[in-house]
Amino acid sequence: MEVQSKAIKSIKADTLVFNYSIRKRSPEETRRLQQMINFRRNELREKIWKIEQKMNEVLDEVDFSRIKE
Repeated sequence: MEVQSKAIKSIKADTLVFNYSIRKRSPEETRRLQQMINFRRNELREKIWKIEQKMNEVLDEVDFSRIKE
C-alpha cells in the first residue's frame, strides 16, 4: 500500500508530527468521492434555495397526491 507522508501541527503547542500516513486513492475512488461531493453540494444549494423561497421541506399529502385512497 502506497501512502503519502503528511505532517500535522498542534494548535496549542509548537509540536509537529511527521509520517501521518494517508492512503492514496485509486482513480475510481477519487471519481466516486468527487461525485458524492457534487451531489452533496447540489443538495445544499437546493435546500438554501428552498429556504430563500420560503418553501416547505415537508410534502403535503394533498399536494403530493390528488387521488383519494
